[in-house]
Amino acid sequence: MAENLQLRILDKIIPKVKEPNTDAYTLFLEGRHIFHNNFDDSSLLKAEQLLKKSLAIDSTYAPALITLGNIYHTKNNFGIINYEEAKKLTYQVAEKAIRADSTYAETFAFLSLLSLEYENDIGKAGRLAEKALRLEPNNETALHRASEVALLRGKTEEAIAIHKKVITLDPINAGNYYSLANTYYMAKNFKEAEIAIKESIDLDPNQDVAYSLYALILINQKRYNEALEVISKEPLEGFRLHVEAIAYHFLGDKEKSNIALNKLINEYEKAWSFQIAGTYAVLQDKDKMYYWLEKARTYNDLGLIELPNEPMFEAYRNETRFKEFMKKLDYKY
Repeated sequence: MAENLQLRILDKIIPKVKEPNTDAYTLFLEGRHIFHNNFDDSSLLKAEQLLKKSLAIDSTYAPALITLGNIYHTKNNFGIINYEEAKKLTYQVAEKAIRADSTYAETFAFLSLLSLEYENDIGKAGRLAEKALRLEPNNETALHRASEVALLRGKTEEAIAIHKKVITLDPINAGNYYSLANTYYMAKNFKEAEIAIKESIDLDPNQDVAYSLYALILINQKRYNEALEVISKEPLEGFRLHVEAIAYHFLGDKEKSNIALNKLINEYEKAWSFQIAGTYAVLQDKDKMYYWLEKARTYNDLGLIELPNEPMFEAYRNETRFKEFMKKLDYKY
């Protein structure tokens, strides 16, 4: 599917653009709103249903197709659907979007994401982000993808500068500050990361994942009790257990740390295998860390794209075994 789609892009097939049906557009807006504001299972299902109803009326509306693709990707990221199903579904909707409107920048930004997470192809992701930005120079999604590519290539300052540009374009979008905070976190600039994540949460206190990132930022500043207070607000239990296991470890409460980690393993093994590996990395249990990294690779955990920069693994980067594992991921630069 990916190879076929790449050929279509290179062939420069440009179909006729058409306006969406009014009823289809209304359903699209409702589904997109739910998706952008809720990430629980029932909300994702409701958003998916609305997008499918919209596309049943007008199957060629590219924004609806790409929103549906992002829903499939999110469901994969949270372990609701598996990697193979998500890869198939996301590339299918991307191919339909290309046929419907090859000038829609969001499609190429979406393909950039798929290239990163389903192909480990950083070079291709960068080229697709560039194509999106040629079509729409200030497209925020494409700018985020360009920043991710820059970070993975070791261009930290460039990645941060891109996120700051996005914030100037949309200064009241909580997700933009989250992305900046995450980039600062990956760059191990925890003071600036804290400033950005606080701004993100101030703009939208009901986010998923934001409290997890905030708590990890605090842990890296040895503020463990504060981290526990923050993580209690995280809606996603998998991330909550991951952070609790780490924070209680540093506070010397082995029992609570083990309870959180065991529950994470027993209930979220496939969806959070990368976080389990990260937990063991922090706990300095090297053998279990590598065991769970291999599990994450087996499960095609999308979190592995963050491995080159994730601070939890910093102590192991120069080890031969770690370098050998990185080679298995076959990142293409």
